[in-house]
Formats: sequence, structure tokens, C-alpha cells
Amino acid sequence: MKNKKLNIIDIIIITALILVIAAAISRAVIMNRMPDTVKDREILYKIELRDVDGIYRDSVKPGDSLYISEKALYCGTVHEVSASHVKREVVYDDGSVSPHSDPSKVNIVLTVLLSADTSDDGFYIGSNTFLSPGQQIAAYTKYFNFTGKIIDFADFEQ
Repeated sequence: MKNKKLNIIDIIIITALILVIAAAISRAVIMNRMPDTVKDREILYKIELRDVDGIYRDSVKPGDSLYISEKALYCGTVHEVSASHVKREVVYDDGSVSPHSDPSKVNIVLTVLLSADTSDDGFYIGSNTFLSPGQQIAAYTKYFNFTGKIIDFADFEQ
């Protein structure tokens, strides 16, 4: 039998395989060690949509499924929808200012129900998408695409 030596291509392939395996193992270990995380808890979180055209006021209804636009990742079911007219300041000829409702624009708050891994400052959707209050989220339902701000989350209590 011939004595076979490793050439440079064999070494590169073996090194690449070792790196891929090490990365997969370290990712699994990190995801299982999420600090102060409670697994699989039902939560309600709120998304605020500001200055939405009034014609879209009824585009989202309780029961609609919600998905993150970037990943098409399911992020809950709409539990409740509330809307209010946007307040605008009107300046009169005499210089006085008064707030008035703008009937063409609404602010919408979506309350979304989701089973997620939670921590003190946010929650995980899937294995690696972390969302927290103050964060912007681009999402969609069957009939409506939007960008909103997560304003709150809490445990779901029936």
C-alpha cells in the first residue's frame, strides 16, 4: 500500500467541517442558556401604529395572524384592536392654539397573543428573533402591511 499524505485541499476541507460543527454546537448551547428566560409562556404584547390613513382603520381584526415582514416569521394572533383619531394642533388667526381630531388619520394599538420565551426586557420569537418594548417592527397580516412600535408586553391571564 502506498503511504498517502494529506494535501492542502484535504486540510482546508477538514478545517471547514470542524468550524461548521463547532459553530452549530456553540449556537445550540448559547440558545439554551438564554439568561433569565422563561420558556414557552403565553404573552400579550402591544404594537402602536401612528398616523395611519383612516381607510385602513378596520384592516386588522381580532383573530388575524401576524408575521414579521423581513423573515415571514409568525409572531402571534391579533387579540384586540383599538383606534383613535390623531390629534393635531390648529393655530388660529389670533395666535391661539387648540388640539383637534384629524378624521383622516388614526393611531392604532394592536394587542397580540403569542406563546414565546420571555425575559425581563423582551421576548423571543422562534429561536433567534428578540423583540422588546421601544423596538420598531415591520409586520403584516393577510390584508395589511405596517411598521409599528412595540410599546408593552405582559403575561396573558385568561
